[in-house]
Amino acid sequence: MVFLKSLLIKILNLATHPGMDENKKLAIQVATFDAVVTLFIGTFYLIDAWLNNLDPLTFIYLVGASLYGLAIYLLYKRHYDAGRILGFFVSLVEIFISVDSSSVQSGFEYFYFTSLAIPFVAFSFDERLKGGMLTSIGATVLIIQQVIGTGLFFPINEPGEWDRVITMSIVVIYHLAVFTVARWQLAVA
Repeated sequence: MVFLKSLLIKILNLATHPGMDENKKLAIQVATFDAVVTLFIGTFYLIDAWLNNLDPLTFIYLVGASLYGLAIYLLYKRHYDAGRILGFFVSLVEIFISVDSSSVQSGFEYFYFTSLAIPFVAFSFDERLKGGMLTSIGATVLIIQQVIGTGLFFPINEPGEWDRVITMSIVVIYHLAVFTVARWQLAVA
């Protein structure tokens, strides 16, 4: 347990530096945690697409994983806006493509809730305009997707029986983890 706590603290402080404003520090910690967790989730779906011979999705998830790595690197190098915005847009594109290539039973649309929630905690109060703009973009993409439906760019892959439950579980656990970390960091600050 001590190892996990130590690892979590290292991940959270990967992109922060001493003397940083506490509100911005919390936002950067959440953004870093989000990028690392999203990289792992993306890698999971990359492996799933590869094992199921979904070639276009495999390539897209591979590019997405690479770009998440770049977002983490940008955060580490203190290019905070670039890292957070890149991570947001990669997520949004991957969600859009995943929903487009899956039927409604897949549950991928639940990931849109992540794209709507994360900008509120990945940007500090002073940066609320940026967070609000990204949330608006996420909401617009969600509405467009609901209007145009699925199968526009990719053939629809019918999900397995448990895909919706698995996807919903990943989203719920992800949100609980991010907001728990944010709450924990607020308590420490």
